[in-house]
Amino acid sequence: MQVVIKIVTLICLLVLMASPGFAAAEIALLHSTPKATVWTDELTRGVRDALGEAAQVSEVFLGSSMEDDEYFENRLIQIQTTWGSSQPAVVIADGTLAFSFMRKYREDLFVGAPVVYCAMERPEPELLQQCGECTGLPLEFGVGRTVDFIFSLRPKTTMVVGIVDGSLQGAALRKAAEQAMEPYLDQAQIIFPGHEPGDDGGLDMEALRDVAASVPRYGAALFLKFEEDRLHQSVDPMEAVLSVSLKSNGPLFVLSDEWMKGSPGRTVGGVVVSARAQGKGVGQAVLRILTGEAVSEMLIEPLFPQATVDLTTLGRFGIEQSLLPVGTVVWNSPEKPVRSGDISATGLVAGVVVISVLGVVFVIIRRKRKSAK
Repeated sequence: MQVVIKIVTLICLLVLMASPGFAAAEIALLHSTPKATVWTDELTRGVRDALGEAAQVSEVFLGSSMEDDEYFENRLIQIQTTWGSSQPAVVIADGTLAFSFMRKYREDLFVGAPVVYCAMERPEPELLQQCGECTGLPLEFGVGRTVDFIFSLRPKTTMVVGIVDGSLQGAALRKAAEQAMEPYLDQAQIIFPGHEPGDDGGLDMEALRDVAASVPRYGAALFLKFEEDRLHQSVDPMEAVLSVSLKSNGPLFVLSDEWMKGSPGRTVGGVVVSARAQGKGVGQAVLRILTGEAVSEMLIEPLFPQATVDLTTLGRFGIEQSLLPVGTVVWNSPEKPVRSGDISATGLVAGVVVISVLGVVFVIIRRKRKSAK
């Protein structure tokens, strides 16, 4: 069914682009961050890959969820001033903050433009109604599958150290990890430093480094979410990932490929969501809207996390590739050493070219010598 929808959308789009006076549509992409990140870059690439020449994408970085109402009211005025009387054909809300922003200011900003959310859980029906003409691509993290992934790669794991902040989403991810650990509690335990009885004050970056250093050799670190510290100040999650990976004695597993891309060779991987795939999925939804499909009738199939590993890190912890589940995506495959007697196709072609050139030069020299005589 999904293939049929893509074909029909493509045909409609080609007809639209071939019509006289066609102009690329304007798309407003609102991010839930104050600046560009690996996630926003990859998601935007995915959106643009899907849209091609059918639309132009303008990015807006809203800020941090730590900001107050006055900040976002000023942000609204800035966006209104930038766009003026222009109206985007579609608004993409990347994340919970962007979606909430559009709901709050629906009557003041981009009135009537359809909204497509992504990079967040499926919202409650009443929240969708507040957003008006709205649909989206929900994001589901593979917490349970990543816990299973840890024990399939390291069956002797004795401890999982969960890295998480004190946000509502962090609490939900922590609960999911605790439930996923239940089948393994006879051999291992899971702890959440900063969120345990007697140790429930949260973490800051210094405490996080100490926690990472305490991960035992037969343990594993599981990075769920860390975007605010114990004082509710914003922190750079990429810095947090790097700190854990550098200090931990056990491998680090993550839920999103943005942490793998942002710190190559430092994380093992996990059953991860892909920012690029999210972008392509939401871009395809935008194409369907541009070709006239009613938002209220759209059914967008969710994307599922994919088991993904960095082979460089895998080898550093002595984890055998034979333990990888079928279908696992691998990054950073080590290059095979060239053995004597092995000749690649490229090398063979290069050799033939060199021999041919030498042959031509030889013929030219002989002709010149005969002429000289």
